Amino acid sequence: MAAERTGYFKSSWLQEKRIAYIELIGKFDEQLVIDVNEHMRSLIDEGMRPVHLVLDATGLTGYPVNVRVLKQSSEASASHPDVGWLILIGFTNPVIKFFSSVLAQLFNLNFKQAESTEEAVSILRRVDITIETPAE
Repeated sequence: MAAERTGYFKSSWLQEKRIAYIELIGKFDEQLVIDVNEHMRSLIDEGMRPVHLVLDATGLTGYPVNVRVLKQSSEASASHPDVGWLILIGFTNPVIKFFSSVLAQLFNLNFKQAESTEEAVSILRRVDITIETPAE
């Protein structure tokens, strides 16, 4: 009998085909790490280069501890030639923050942390002039 999943994710486009938003909810276990990274890869494939990723972890209640799984599952999306910036929201765990920055360096990924979705989009507008500014 399989263990019941306690974590899941939802995704949407903040800007169609350019800025993907992935919300992580519940316990972020090893299988969820793999599933999220496969989904991010499909979003990057579907999008228009460069595709920026905003990961929102404010709804997480637990983090994975297997560094090997994190690295291996992140490789496919992080090394994708069409990936732009990775913006993390709500990653407050010091170990996860540190490991995220190490992964970003390892994969030569443009990476920032933000406090909110609005701040994440603001960062992306500063680093990518092709990002649309919504009409006021």
